[in-house]
Amino acid sequence: MHLSLMEHGVTLCALRNIRGMAFKVPIDNLQQFIENQKKQYGDRNSAYSRTEFCIDKACVYILFGKKKVADDLEEPAIYIGETDTPDKRFKSHHKIKNEDQYTWDDIIIFCRTDYDFNKGHILHIERNLMQLTKNASGAELTNAKESEESLSKVTLNKADRDVADDFIESIKILTQALGYDTFTSLGRASKTEKPITGIKDIPRFYLLRSDFEAWGSPTENGFIVFSGSGISTVESKSCGLKYRNQRKKLKKDGIIGEDNKFTKDYVFTYPSTAASIICGGNTNGLSVWKIPLESSESPQDCKEWRTLGEWQGETSQ
Repeated sequence: MHLSLMEHGVTLCALRNIRGMAFKVPIDNLQQFIENQKKQYGDRNSAYSRTEFCIDKACVYILFGKKKVADDLEEPAIYIGETDTPDKRFKSHHKIKNEDQYTWDDIIIFCRTDYDFNKGHILHIERNLMQLTKNASGAELTNAKESEESLSKVTLNKADRDVADDFIESIKILTQALGYDTFTSLGRASKTEKPITGIKDIPRFYLLRSDFEAWGSPTENGFIVFSGSGISTVESKSCGLKYRNQRKKLKKDGIIGEDNKFTKDYVFTYPSTAASIICGGNTNGLSVWKIPLESSESPQDCKEWRTLGEWQGETSQ
């Protein structure tokens, strides 16, 4: 997997096993991203026009934002869409930063660079992502009704369906790598957990706040939070129903004690899931889990850090 930062807050994430990529774009910068893509790769005679130019390819995308449910409460919201005219479609989304009770923050655009999806492919991918979201996510799917009405209308032959289903699995990986656990379950308790194979000396990562501190490490099965780690006692506006319910369940099951600390090691599916549960709100685990770059008696005294995302980028090279 390859992660790189681009201009205007855009993050590119690409998988090495297939020519699939995802662009995470702040909604405020979407129009600038479109213009940059046109300037850089818009020449169809360019060697890059068929491999890097996502604004000219049929693709699937997800909008991430919040829904205001009360004056002091927001719930996560997502919109899953597809288009074979990305330029026109994304221009319309750029104009809906605030739409009624919804506020949109990011858009992730998914495309294949070695394969041109047709309308059937992207419809199949879109509808199945909607179903996965409804089954796993605590966020409100704003176009859920559309999913129910049109899922049965999508038909593909086996070869095309296999291509589309393979890319759905890639989208799940790319989405999580870009900080959203939209398609995943939460986690499980475990006393024994193997570190990631092929990487020696997996470091301990810290999540430090003024009112708590937590520590954990990536494993083969997710991200393990170690016994003694604390959690925030406050749930922010972005703490969706899924996270609230999981926090309650962890306390009910005794995984988190009355002192708001983990009583045993617990394996979360992804680092962002762990961070969101611990912080009491939607949190990008790749940014908040960190290892110190200097030795000190206490992690709280460290001033220079490497994020989990940076560490993953270095170890994958």
